Amino acid sequence: PPASPTPVICTDDPPGLTIETHAGGFGLAGVSGQGFQPEESLRLIFTAHSEGYTSRYESSPAQGVAADGAFSWSQTLLPPTDASSPVLWDVYVVHSRGVACATVKVY
Repeated sequence: PPASPTPVICTDDPPGLTIETHAGGFGLAGVSGQGFQPEESLRLIFTAHSEGYTSRYESSPAQGVAADGAFSWSQTLLPPTDASSPVLWDVYVVHSRGVACATVKVY
């Protein structure tokens, strides 16, 4: 059988760590955050489930986190099926102290 991705489990955010998501239209989702460790590497995971199908995208932004602890990233997300309505995506930001989680509705 094909390998299945390792499950990602959300953790409590450390004090001062926040993430926000927004939809940019045409399948574009943005995620930004503050309170991360300066220069740390992040792994962003986007998952959606629809009509028995799952889509998953993973990105490791090359620029990582800025010296002030902030980051911003945009990702094009194709729905798991030919959805005619918006798709709700789970967003996981894997960082050195845990996993921050949010959702974004992409059109």
